[in-house]
Amino acid sequence: MELDQRYRSAAGGISFPAFPQQQGAELLATLAQLDKSQWWPVEQLQSMQQEQLLNLLNHAVQTVPYYQQCLSALGYRRGQNWDADLWSALPVLKRQQVQQLDAQLHSTSMPVGHGNIFLMQSSGSTGRPVKVLGSGMTRFYWDISTLRDNLWHRHDFMQKFAAIRPDRGAKGEERVTCQGWGAPVDLVYQSIPSMVINSRVDVRQQLRWLQEYQPVYLLSLPSNLRELLRLCEQEGVEFPALQQVRCFGETLPPELREQVRKVWNVGVTDMYSSTEVGYMALQCPEHEHYHVQAETMYLEVLDEDNQPCAPGEVGRVVVTPLHNFAMPLIRYEVGDYAEVGEPCPCGRGLPVLKRIVGRTRNMVHTPDGKCYWPSFPIADLLKIADIRQIQLRQVSLNTIEVFLAMDERLNAHQEAQLEEKLHASLNYPFNLKFNRVDSIAVQKNGKYEDFISSL
Repeated sequence: MELDQRYRSAAGGISFPAFPQQQGAELLATLAQLDKSQWWPVEQLQSMQQEQLLNLLNHAVQTVPYYQQCLSALGYRRGQNWDADLWSALPVLKRQQVQQLDAQLHSTSMPVGHGNIFLMQSSGSTGRPVKVLGSGMTRFYWDISTLRDNLWHRHDFMQKFAAIRPDRGAKGEERVTCQGWGAPVDLVYQSIPSMVINSRVDVRQQLRWLQEYQPVYLLSLPSNLRELLRLCEQEGVEFPALQQVRCFGETLPPELREQVRKVWNVGVTDMYSSTEVGYMALQCPEHEHYHVQAETMYLEVLDEDNQPCAPGEVGRVVVTPLHNFAMPLIRYEVGDYAEVGEPCPCGRGLPVLKRIVGRTRNMVHTPDGKCYWPSFPIADLLKIADIRQIQLRQVSLNTIEVFLAMDERLNAHQEAQLEEKLHASLNYPFNLKFNRVDSIAVQKNGKYEDFISSL
């Protein structure tokens, strides 16, 4: 049963049936197409993706200096049919290459109707940011994914929505009231004002703000969410009106989903995106895995030999945004790893990612040559002592520094307990160096990671 969302009307005196503004009408018309395409068989989706990829390649070989050289060297000619072998021969584009190539990836002539060109820039949390050009068409298809996410998860736009995020509001500003739920929702639907606070505001201040506002929907970075849950458990704070928590921007650990259910008795929905390419996958409305947004993104999960991973295998995420003609990123390696999933029981033909594992810098390396993603029970570790926050940083093959945000130092018994649990969880007897700190700073982008490798 669908929610009875009220459409926004652009004509004075007309509320039913609502007369949409032009942008809203364009979004609704495209959404109607996606409502059908999500149920297509895999083969039909792939055929349409290939058609759009050929459009992108034809544009790139004509107007983008780097691809004029690269595609021509592979024998690609404008107007040819789809060639899977040629596609797999295309080199994977690394982040450093995007930084170095810069204007060589810019289109010298845009098709009609793609709108204004604008600059998108990654946070640069681990070094120099990646700068990518986008167009009005790029933004349009991002908006489509935003609307799809809201509709998939049955969000009622006439209910209270609170967001805690690093790119909204000013540090120290207690709250910002938005006119509605924001674009693109307000281009199509009626919505009530929403509230936003910057995630750099002290978490206790965030909690008091949420207690006063009592949202129905809450959006937060996973790391920020964990701190809120810890405080709520300590102080017995509940949110009776809360119906759903939404996460973005960081890898969502499975144990955090369980903690949300335990403390607040609600579910969590997640989304997978990046600044350079937009939405790559959204959580299925019926399951906890992710559906690749195949109508806007061609996503590959590749092993170390650049071969496609099978269900159950983990590989590098390589994406091609289908509608960025301003600066085509063809087979762009975003720096993440993901596990391929089986076809979804929900019936959608959209490809499945079982989980987003993390970035290369989040992998642990051992002296015996192994490399894997660390898994350690943070909730259990925090119970050993009065620890507010924990972060592991691998500084050599044998050594991991453990930073603990706490008021007092660990005693010998607590340190031994932590060491035992971490050795067991990390599957290796690393030399652990414990460091007490007042707080663990987030990165430049406002995000936080539990494990970082400096290797």
